[in-house]
Amino acid sequence: MQSAAQSWLVLTLTGSAAVLGLTRAITTIPYLVLAPHAGTLADRRAPQSLAVLSQLIGAAIAGLVALLVWLGVIQVWLILLLALVSSCATALGWPSTQALIPLLAGRRALGRAVGLNSVQGNLSGIIGPPIGGWAVAVGGIAAAYAANALSSLVAAVGLAHLRLPNEAVGPIVQTSTLTAVRGAVKYARSEPVLLLLLSLPAIPALFATNYTVLFPIFARDILHIGPTGLGVMLASVSAGALIAAVVMFQFGQTAGSGKSLVMALATIGGSTVAFAVSTWPPFTLFALFALGASQVVFNVSTLTLILARVPEPMRGRILSIYLLTSAGLAPFGSAALGITALVLGPVVATVGGGVLTLLTLTAIMLIEPDLWQVRAAGHGGPGNS
Repeated sequence: MQSAAQSWLVLTLTGSAAVLGLTRAITTIPYLVLAPHAGTLADRRAPQSLAVLSQLIGAAIAGLVALLVWLGVIQVWLILLLALVSSCATALGWPSTQALIPLLAGRRALGRAVGLNSVQGNLSGIIGPPIGGWAVAVGGIAAAYAANALSSLVAAVGLAHLRLPNEAVGPIVQTSTLTAVRGAVKYARSEPVLLLLLSLPAIPALFATNYTVLFPIFARDILHIGPTGLGVMLASVSAGALIAAVVMFQFGQTAGSGKSLVMALATIGGSTVAFAVSTWPPFTLFALFALGASQVVFNVSTLTLILARVPEPMRGRILSIYLLTSAGLAPFGSAALGITALVLGPVVATVGGGVLTLLTLTAIMLIEPDLWQVRAAGHGGPGNS
C-alpha cells in the first residue's frame, strides 16, 4: 500500500522522474550503511525483539505521514526524511527477521520455510497495491498510509507472539561490530560458492529491480491508466511473485539450486525489457507478472543456498552481507535509472537495465559455469560446502 501511495505522492508534488529515483535511492541507503550493524545485532541479541521493534517504528512513521498529508502540510523533504527513518528501521530489522526462519523451521525444512516466508510477503504485496491505488483514488493518499500503519502493527503483534526454541534466545556474539563483520567477511572469502552467492544479488539490485521507481511515469504518461492502474501494476508483480513463492514452498527441498537461480536471473533481464517496450496494458501486466515470479525464484534460491551454508553463530552477519548486495547497492541503481530516464526517457533507461542484467549474467556463466550445478548443502551436486 505504502509503495503505491509514496510514489504517487512524490509524483503529484514534483512531477519529476529524477525525484522518484532520488526517493528510491534515499530509502535504500540505510541498507548500505546499516547492514553490518544489523547483522551483528541479529547475532548478538534476540532477533525476535529487533524484528518487532522494526515493525513498530514502521507503523509510527506511516501513521505520521498519514497525519501530515491529512493536515495538508506534507512536503517533499518531509517525505524523504520520514522514508529514510522508516528504511533505517527496516534495514536494522531485516537480518533478524530472516534469522528467525532457520530457528523456527530447522535445516531440513529450510527451503520450504524460505518459500513460505516469501508466500506471506507476496500475499501482502498482491493485496496491498490495489488497496493502495484504490485508497489514493477514492480516499486519498493519507488513507493508504494509515492502512499501512495498521498492517505494520498487526505484523509486530504476530512476531511478538512467535515461540522460539530456548537455544535461540541469548547473546551469541560478544565482539565489536568491526571485529564481528571482519570475521564474517573472512568466512565468506574462504567459501568460494558462498562468496559468489553473496555477490549475485548485486546484478538485479544495480540494473533491474529498480524498475518500480518509474512505475508512476509508465502508468500516467505511457499506459495512461492512472493511480488505480499503478496499483494493478504493482499487484501484477506481486501476483507473479506469490505464485512463484507457492511453487518454491511446494518444492522447497529441490528448488533452491544454481539452475533455478540462473534461469530466474535471465528471466528478470528479459521481462524487464519486455515491460519497458510495451504500450499495451495487458502485455505490460503479463511482463510484470513474469518479472515478479522470476524475482522470487531468484531470491528464494539464493537465500536458501546461503542459509544452508552458514553456521548459526554467524548467520546474522552473513545475512547482512546479503542485505548489502541485494538492497544496499540499490541506491546507485535507482539514481542511475532516474538520471538516465531524465536524459534518455524511461523506456530506454529500463531497457538498458534489462540488457545489462543479461550481459552480466552471461559473463559470469562464462567464468563460473559450475554455478549451474550448485545445490543446497545436503542435496549433492558441485559446490556443496
